[in-house]
Amino acid sequence: MKKGLLILLCLPLLFTTCKKEEAEEVLPCLCENSTNSILIPRINIEEYKDKNDNRNFTDLINELEKVERIERYGISSIPFLVSGKSAFISGNDTICDNGSGEGEVKVYFSEATPPFTFIYAINGINQSAITTNDNPYIINPTEAGIYTLLSFADANGPGAVSGAGMVTVLQAPTALFTTVFDTLSILYPSIQLNDVSIGNITDWSWNFGDNTPNDFTANPFHTYTDSIGIYQISLIVVDDMGCSDTTIKQIWIADEYWIYIPNAFTPDLDDVNDKFCIAYHGIRANTFTFNVYNRTSNLVYSTNNIQDLNFENGWDGKHQITGNNLSNGVYTYEVYYQDFEGWQHQENGKVSIIRDISNLSNDFECYPQGVSNCTFGDMIDPQRGFIYPTSEDINNW
Repeated sequence: MKKGLLILLCLPLLFTTCKKEEAEEVLPCLCENSTNSILIPRINIEEYKDKNDNRNFTDLINELEKVERIERYGISSIPFLVSGKSAFISGNDTICDNGSGEGEVKVYFSEATPPFTFIYAINGINQSAITTNDNPYIINPTEAGIYTLLSFADANGPGAVSGAGMVTVLQAPTALFTTVFDTLSILYPSIQLNDVSIGNITDWSWNFGDNTPNDFTANPFHTYTDSIGIYQISLIVVDDMGCSDTTIKQIWIADEYWIYIPNAFTPDLDDVNDKFCIAYHGIRANTFTFNVYNRTSNLVYSTNNIQDLNFENGWDGKHQITGNNLSNGVYTYEVYYQDFEGWQHQENGKVSIIRDISNLSNDFECYPQGVSNCTFGDMIDPQRGFIYPTSEDINNW
C-alpha cells in the first residue's frame, strides 16, 4: 500500500481540472471553483523515499525541488504542506437589531489536537484570534455579514480552513403600552392595560409586579389586592420572526381617605341598628371631632375619640349630659378631621333618630338594593346601604 499526505495549495488562480499523471501515484484531486485553498488528498512519495531512510514523509516532500514539484504536478506555486487536520465554519442564522435574538455560527475542527486557535473575518474584516478547546466553537454574532476563516492551527501546527457562515439582521419590535392612569386609588386599584407595540406581535407576557401570575393576552385588566405602594409593570412582546422587546412602567397605588356616616339609626333596643356608627379609612384619629346638634342648635352629643363611633361602640341616641333618650327627629352633625396626608376636612350633614317606626309612612327610598327589598336592618350597614326617610316622613316628625 502506498502512503500519502494531504497538501493544501494556496492558489491565486482558478482551477477546474486537476493534473493526474499516474493513477497509482496521484489520486483524484479536490478542486474548487474559487480562489480558496485547494486540497490534493494524497501524493505518492515512495519513489522519493530511500528504503533505508527513516525520515518521515513530510520531511521528504519538503526536500523536493521547487522545479520538480511544478513540473510533476503542474502546480504554478509552491504548495504549503500540512497534515489532514482542518477547520470548517458554517451557519445561516438571524439576529435582531436590538440584540434580543442570539444567532450562531459554528467552527468545527477535524483531526486536530486542542487547543485550537483560529482567526475569522466578517465581510473580509479580520477579527481577533480565538483559542479554545471547544469543538465545535460557537460564535454568537452581533453584526450581519459573511463569516469566513482566515487561519487555523492546533497544538501541533497549522491546518486547512474552509466554509462560510451567513448572518442576517432583523428589525426588532418596539414594546409599548398605555394606561389611562398611572396613579390608582386604594379604593379602586384596577387598571386596563393596552398594547400599542410596533411590529407584527404574536406573543405577549405581562408581569404586574405584585407576585401574581403573568398574563399572556394583548390587553389585560388587572386589580391590585395587596396594599398601597409602587408596582412595576413589564411587557415583553415577541414578533413573528422571533425578535423580542421589553418595556416597563410604574403604577402607584395611592392611599385615600374616606368616611361613611349613616343618615339614620333606630335606638329602639331591638338589637338591630340600635347605635350610630361610622366607618372610615385614612383618618388621623387624633384630629377627629364629631358634634351633633338638635333643631335649636344645642349640642346633644360630642366626641373627640373616633373609636367611640366604631362598630363595637357607637352612639346610642342619648343626650351626652342628661343621659336621656333623644326624641325622634332629624339632627345636624358636624365633623372635623385630617386625612392621612394632613389635609383638614370639615363636613356637615343630617342624621335621623327613629325610635317609633309606626309613625313613618310606607314610602321609603332605599339604596342600593331598591325599594322592594328595603328594611330597617339595612340602615347603617355600609356594605348593604341604608334607608332615606322621604320628605313627607321628615315633615311628619
